[in-house]
Amino acid sequence: AYALSYPERLKIGLPALDLVNAGPLTFMAPDPQRFPALGLAYQVLEAGGVLPAVLNGANEEAVLAFLRGEIRFTRIVDLVRRAVESSPGGDGEDLETVLDADRWGREAVRRFIRSDRVI
Repeated sequence: AYALSYPERLKIGLPALDLVNAGPLTFMAPDPQRFPALGLAYQVLEAGGVLPAVLNGANEEAVLAFLRGEIRFTRIVDLVRRAVESSPGGDGEDLETVLDADRWGREAVRRFIRSDRVI
């Protein structure tokens, strides 16, 4: 309810989660088939340089395109992956370079959406 009602907040009438009294929690490794964006994020972090900024910009643009109804939700990861894989890369040594990489990721996704003509 918290995320779905953004920016407003729904009052759901439940107490706040008390982790001390919630009981044991069990965590499992995420399934890479069900969560492909997570694997891509780990690859990008390991590669380093400007790729995390490219991923961020591409993801922001793909999500925005989804919210505008321009693409289906299931295309987000593919568009982001394509942007990352086609990125020229480079070192993220200064803020300007990182911001340029973010911009490049956004522009790449816009190009892919225009050229694909697939919702």
